[in-house]
Amino acid sequence: MTEEQITKGIGGLIIVRDSIESALALPRSYGVDDIPLVLTDRDFSTSNQFTMVPYGDSMLTNMTLRAQYQVPAQVVRFRILNGAIERSYNLGFSDGRSFSIITSDGGLLNAPVSVTKYILHAGERIEILVNCSGQSGTSVDLKAYNSLLAGNVAGGENFNNGPFANYLGKKDFNILHLNIGAQTANAITTIPKTLITNILLNSANANITRKLTISDSAGLPNIQGPNAFILNHKLFNINYNEYQVPLNNTEIWEITSSSAFGHPFHIHDVEFNIISVNGVAPTAAQAGWKDVVFIPGKTGGGPGNPGTPSVVKFIAKFDDYADALHPFMYHCHISLHEDEGMMGQFVVTNQNAVADLKNTDILVSLYPNPTNNKLYIEFKNQNQSAYYITITDVLGRTKVMLPKPELLNGIDVSHLSKGIYHLTIIENNSKQTTTKTFVVN
Repeated sequence: MTEEQITKGIGGLIIVRDSIESALALPRSYGVDDIPLVLTDRDFSTSNQFTMVPYGDSMLTNMTLRAQYQVPAQVVRFRILNGAIERSYNLGFSDGRSFSIITSDGGLLNAPVSVTKYILHAGERIEILVNCSGQSGTSVDLKAYNSLLAGNVAGGENFNNGPFANYLGKKDFNILHLNIGAQTANAITTIPKTLITNILLNSANANITRKLTISDSAGLPNIQGPNAFILNHKLFNINYNEYQVPLNNTEIWEITSSSAFGHPFHIHDVEFNIISVNGVAPTAAQAGWKDVVFIPGKTGGGPGNPGTPSVVKFIAKFDDYADALHPFMYHCHISLHEDEGMMGQFVVTNQNAVADLKNTDILVSLYPNPTNNKLYIEFKNQNQSAYYITITDVLGRTKVMLPKPELLNGIDVSHLSKGIYHLTIIENNSKQTTTKTFVVN
């Protein structure tokens, strides 16, 4: 249901800050010279409601039609998320100016990368710096130069009819009109030369190379387009975990795609480093920490000729546990494709730790009980903690779900109706469960 939920607005971005970024001379006056941009597109019905389609006819920036914004005549920072259902955006400015990319999905690059165009695929994030110094009283447009996209890249197609037809297909269009005003006090007017020293993963330290495939399959039911796009020759099954990854494993994932279409591949749990795309090292803007990588469509092909598959390799360290109850996922970040089954699951196991703790009892108490405000949880064994907490009512209906909860200030249950409830705790180390009953009065 991802396409439907994103269409209706359940999608956005989170800004994560740290001491290294805070020490840099970067714009950070939120809404003045530090501006988040969520890019998407929508189709409107005759009653001006969103319709659920892969491509909309109208560009929306921060959910605004024909968006414009006033920025100061200095260096301006845009934190950009491609939140579209499917479309990629070939970003550039109407006057051809350069802009500097300073982050990829997972954080700062070693140094700003100056470009005039950048293709941002579904789910990807970048931050850019644009120098507007000395330009007060002028204006410029941030545009999508999608007429330049290949026909097998989302947004580069030109469908005249059918479910994928849309006004913006294979066209250039405005994303944001910028009116440049006066410079602010304490303005940033220069772009730093260096940002951080990333320590990337070394392929020589990889424990394994996992080989994944992307392919097309025709004739499957409930598929909107002519092809179903599938991972590892199967559609998603929520009860099946494809891989068991040992905790702290460093792994190379090698994805070979015979699909005619390009797919932004996303993995949960980790940030990774791209090793190569079709044998070529990543560009400087892609050489940092990533969690989305574009897998190009195959090249060539035709009657009797399958074409040449594309091959993308990345390396990641899996340092966070995930059991079969809460597996991590990997999928195409085009929502329609993942909804139709282009997705898989994996667990990250720590067998030794689980075996050592398997017979450890979970002794826990709840207080005050009854309660009408907050419920506090105390583990008798100080080495134990909560991995997951679920609260259900007497009919078995889930009322509260708390992954890795902070318990110091208690759990707010004031919104629950009076009655009896069951609280189930999954212990963090052993992954064993215990259930306690409490009363809301």
